This record gives sequence, C-alpha cells and structure tokens, in this order.
Amino acid sequence: VDPEQRKEIRVSPYRLATHLSMAFTTYVLLMWTALDVLRGPGMKDVAKTLSADALKLSQKLRGWGKLGGLLAATTVLSGAFVAGNDAGRAYNTWPLMDGQVMPVKDMFPLEPAWRNFFETTATVQFDHRTLALGTLGAVSAMYAAAVRSPHFKALPAASRRALHHVAGMAVVQVGLGISTLLMYVPVHLAATHQAGSLVLMTFLVQLVHSLGYVKHAPVAPSAVAGGPIKAAAGAALVLGSASMAASSLAPRAVVPYVSRVITPMAR
Repeated sequence: VDPEQRKEIRVSPYRLATHLSMAFTTYVLLMWTALDVLRGPGMKDVAKTLSADALKLSQKLRGWGKLGGLLAATTVLSGAFVAGNDAGRAYNTWPLMDGQVMPVKDMFPLEPAWRNFFETTATVQFDHRTLALGTLGAVSAMYAAAVRSPHFKALPAASRRALHHVAGMAVVQVGLGISTLLMYVPVHLAATHQAGSLVLMTFLVQLVHSLGYVKHAPVAPSAVAGGPIKAAAGAALVLGSASMAASSLAPRAVVPYVSRVITPMAR
C-alpha cells in the first residue's frame, strides 16, 4: 500500500458489511421480542373481531410486508458495500450513470466475475440503485393494493398506521439516497441516509408484527404466516448470511482495494 494511503484508515467492505448486518440483525430481533412482550398477549382477541375477508387481507399484507423487509434488508447490505468501496463518489448523476442506464464497460473488470458485485464501483452502485428502486416499487404496490381494498379500514389501527409509515419512509429514504449521491456524499447526508434505512426497517417490522393475529385466525393459515422468529428474522438473516457468505468467498488479497483511486465524474 502506498505510504500516503496508510494515513487514512480504511476497512474491508466485506468486514464493514458483516458488521452492519449483525447490528441490524440484533436490532430487528430485539425489537420483535419487545413487540411480543408489549402486544403479543392481545393478538388472539384481535383475530376474533375481524371478518373472514379482513383476515384474508391481513394474511396477504403480512406476506407483502415480509417481502418488503427482505428487499429492504438486501438493499441495506448492498449499501454497506457502496460505503466500503466509496462507490458513492462516482457516477454522481441521477437517474443515469455517466449518461447510461447501465455502464457495462466499467462493471466487470475483475475475475472471477462474482467479485465485481462486491468490489467494483460501477457494479456496486448499480446494484444499490436497482435494489432501492425495487424496494420502493414493492412497497408502493403493497400500499396501493392495501388501501384500495374495501376491507382496509377494518384492520387494526396499529397495522394501518404502520403501513402508512412504511410507504412514507420508503419515499423519504430514496430521496435521501439520491440527494446524497448528487451532493457527492456529504457526511451528514450519508449518516442520515443510513439512519433512514434503520427507520424504514423499524416500520416494516412493526407492520409484520402488528398483523401477527392472522396466526390465531379461524380461517386456514396461508404460507405467509410463519412463526414469530421466522417473521422477525426473515429480513434480518438476509443481512447476516449474505455478508458472511461474501466474506468467506472473498480472496485474502481483497483488503488492498484501498489502493484503487476513485475519480469522481466531473459535475
């Protein structure tokens, strides 16, 4: 490593992603446990007050919430690689990347090819953009389908409130991400964007947990209604398992990634 670069402390993106994912996993599981203690005892009573149609909507909404959580968790994990590779300091335009939807020429310079998804600036940033928009799209579709249902108002207030919070925060989080990119990653915006991901995950956990009464419904449970640990850890385990797998596959020589110089696009 160049002596000049030794003056700046850097961390392997694999280790950074693992550290962040374990923090999110711990937070989600603790939050789920706390919600179980606070709200769990009354779940059976809620199920008894709802019609069959409202319970079916609840089951679907819980499944959509889990999908949104998995997408959000994967996006958070990809964001750790963006930060670890300083990938936000290049392609500082939106919605295109250097005038292209997908800068293919810059995306796969490394061998084996899988390393590019974790170590190449263009690929890492493209992945994060795509996952973020995918999460926003999934949340928007979930929200639109739920609120248009004639049975939406029959759902508990906690579930309806959590859904509104999820939809609003998803929009705010994407806006923060775009602003961070366009302004060349100022620390205060980057930190706010990271905090926003935790807030969004919090609302998603609240949504899924608030619909837990479907497990006590008299109608046959659908595949979306799993056990409490599965529901809480579904999104969280994506963070841990994916980053640990990437870390185990990473070559020992990955740490010298700091020697690469990232040249921001002229603004």
